Amino acid sequence: MSARTHDYDTLKKEFLADPTLSIRELCRRHNIKSYSSVAQYARENGWYEQKEQIKLRRDDKVIERVSESLANELVARIDKISEDWLTVTQAAIYKFAEQLTNPNFHVGVDDLVKLMDKGLVLTGNPSSRTEERHLALTGNIDGLPPEFVRRLAEATRPRLAERAGVGGATPPGDEKPRTN
Repeated sequence: MSARTHDYDTLKKEFLADPTLSIRELCRRHNIKSYSSVAQYARENGWYEQKEQIKLRRDDKVIERVSESLANELVARIDKISEDWLTVTQAAIYKFAEQLTNPNFHVGVDDLVKLMDKGLVLTGNPSSRTEERHLALTGNIDGLPPEFVRRLAEATRPRLAERAGVGGATPPGDEKPRTN
């Protein structure tokens, strides 16, 4: 048979549509005796490469669908666990509040602080805050009077150190008037 007698467009569509279909099986389905001529035509026209690209795209789509499905399942499980956790926590808070009405029930400061910290975390707030302040000055102090430099250094000491009595600061109430 001549290469022109086959409907290669139909053969190509069928070949590319089924990822498991071989050229030999395609020829058998269409009663084509010359398998080699169809295989040669398929090689010359890139059918195998096209089939591989289609297969890779299908694999990517399958991976994407499976990944999306697994992600949705994981999110649903996390939501369920979070919901259960909040229900148990809420029940514990109600039980704790009920026990507060008992005059023999004692709540320590540490217990209250821990409860407040956990409440902040459960509501999405930070349980602690840190604040830092920094001051950096650069310059040349050559020629400045030593007393001025000493007073400038004292003025820049951290206030907490002064309150704690660190660094020779005088305790509150013992301040002596300064002369300028």
